[in-house]
Amino acid sequence: MSKTLVGNRSTVRDVMQAIDKNSGMPCIIINDNGIFVDIITDGDIRRAILRGTEIEDKIGRVISYKLDKEKRNKVIAYVDTPRHQLKTLMNEHDIKHIPILDNSHKFSHLATQEYIEESSKLSCALIMAGGLGTRLKPLTDHLPKPMLPVKGKPLLEKIIEQLSVQGVTKIFISTFYKSGKITNHFGDGSKFGVSISYLQEERLTGTAGALLLMPSINSPILVLNGDVCTTLNFKYMMEFHNEHQADMTVGTYQFAHQIEYGILETEGYEVIGITEKPLLKYSVNTGIYILSPTCFELLPDNFDAPKLFHMTDLLELAILKELKVLDFPIYESWLDIGNMDDYETAQL
Repeated sequence: MSKTLVGNRSTVRDVMQAIDKNSGMPCIIINDNGIFVDIITDGDIRRAILRGTEIEDKIGRVISYKLDKEKRNKVIAYVDTPRHQLKTLMNEHDIKHIPILDNSHKFSHLATQEYIEESSKLSCALIMAGGLGTRLKPLTDHLPKPMLPVKGKPLLEKIIEQLSVQGVTKIFISTFYKSGKITNHFGDGSKFGVSISYLQEERLTGTAGALLLMPSINSPILVLNGDVCTTLNFKYMMEFHNEHQADMTVGTYQFAHQIEYGILETEGYEVIGITEKPLLKYSVNTGIYILSPTCFELLPDNFDAPKLFHMTDLLELAILKELKVLDFPIYESWLDIGNMDDYETAQL
């Protein structure tokens, strides 16, 4: 039995010693069948002792004191519980640890604040802002698309502010078309609470072209188009990526289309079924990605060839090389400003 697991027949002294050997970390109390009973901290024991518990008493007395006197019910979660939900539980109950149980109610591992923060840590992002914005002419005759105003502020500025609020400190921006409009507005990023470096493309190389200009990375990075409006908390996406040990995570958004007619299912000339006015659902690529360093190993040595290299090419290559590519469904608002109708919608 590990030093974090202690049987429920143990004495208070036994648990105190286990906590001490585990550098002050809480002990998990289990029964004879290995089923989780409770979590005990050093503070739990000290409060119980102040109320008359003896160190040779069974640990059950401390557990009873927690439930009966302090009215503190045990807080648990199960494997696959998203870490942002664990964080919410910790905040609601003002605790620093949550036991994670499997489906048999046996202890799996201990979630700590550090464990949660590390999984969703998002410090670096790449915004792709070099496109021509042809479908938004004449608005883009004098401004690159990411600099078009949305509700009185450049879209790219909104994205950078959103990233800054969510903890991103380092941002790379790929530029090509009218790049001076972007660099002059944002400078080194200090006015916006971030550090900005620019990846200046000499010619259009495709949406993934700027990746070749990136310095080497040793941790996952958020990559997103510079024309995306979303209320997504990108930390959730990074958490999902890390929890599943993915190489690439693609943000997706679901659309639904109501067919106005009955759809026949046939085999040759024979009708074998009919579905009346089905609702077709499909997921689209949002232009938001998390890339692990393994994805950068798939990039070509250069983009001298006339053929463009897009993020969709990188996605297909990752699948071909059997990397772990995951779908992250976005339920928050999302809009890709690709045409005039989208741009008008973004102003609402």
